[in-house]
Amino acid sequence: MIFRQRKKKTMLKRIFVTIKNILKNWTLIVSMAVGIFGYLILRNVQVLAPVRHNVGIIAEIAQPILIIIMLFLAFCKTDPRQLKPHRWMFEMVAIQTIPFMLIGFILYLLGEFNGKVVVESLMLCLICPTATAASVVVNKLDGNPNTVVSYTLVIYLITAILIPATLSICDNTYMHTTVADAFWIIIKRIFPMLTFPMIASWIVRLKMPKLHKKMVKYSNRAFYLWAICLALSIGISVNSLYKTNESISNILLIAAVSLASCIMQFYVGRKIGNKHHDSVAATQSLGQKNSALIIWIGYTFLNPVTSIAGGFYAIWQNLINTWQLYEKRKKDSKTNSNQQR
Repeated sequence: MIFRQRKKKTMLKRIFVTIKNILKNWTLIVSMAVGIFGYLILRNVQVLAPVRHNVGIIAEIAQPILIIIMLFLAFCKTDPRQLKPHRWMFEMVAIQTIPFMLIGFILYLLGEFNGKVVVESLMLCLICPTATAASVVVNKLDGNPNTVVSYTLVIYLITAILIPATLSICDNTYMHTTVADAFWIIIKRIFPMLTFPMIASWIVRLKMPKLHKKMVKYSNRAFYLWAICLALSIGISVNSLYKTNESISNILLIAAVSLASCIMQFYVGRKIGNKHHDSVAATQSLGQKNSALIIWIGYTFLNPVTSIAGGFYAIWQNLINTWQLYEKRKKDSKTNSNQQR
């Protein structure tokens, strides 16, 4: 009897350890799966119908709060004296802005044509600024979060002007706001979420060193807060896909161009980063996008179908992030193994 109880406890312990390792090592995959299946369950299980609207409201409130806490923890590891422009940032800005403006000019000349939503989706994937959570992933990959934060601030200022100005010219059919209003909305939407936790972390660094030390110790927990935000974002993206009336062929083409642009930007970012000895930061700065902003830009300036590109991009970039984290674990494991010999 005692032997059976011990065996049962051992088996339960093994199951618990296995689940814990899966959640730890494949956090982003699990998060995306939770977002997809959570939305499908909420959408199709009739018993949950009365709470659907409330869940959406809770998600809208919870996401920015989680992002602010997550960024505060991540910024505690950021040295404000290191926030300065670097040469590779000018190359990255050119890569994001020049193709975007050229495609916009071509669309202006061509006018309406079949497949225009696919080209516009590509534009959004190219110009969309760096995800505010990029520094969290960079921390996890042992990169330099300071340069990511610097580039994020620069690219948001540039795109806040360039996005509404260009898109209002190349396609104003769905424009719901003026260029000046759009600029203010983007700044108001993003900068408080980026600057408040940054300033708070610097105050803690200067005035409360003991608390700052504890925050640095727990800064890696920000990654798991990001996983929760990702699940919410994926749920919103699935909702956009579910509600669209666009043809299957165009949806597949949007998925394809978002995948191609994602791979290309991660690849180019790594190439530029290797050249300037800041590989991880440059890769994430160019490759990891604020997919929620892609969705909002699509709804605000273009055919709403283009917002689907944001959902697809979120999936592709987090599959790439998962692969990068896997490679990092494999490398660390090999290093530790060699050190023990």
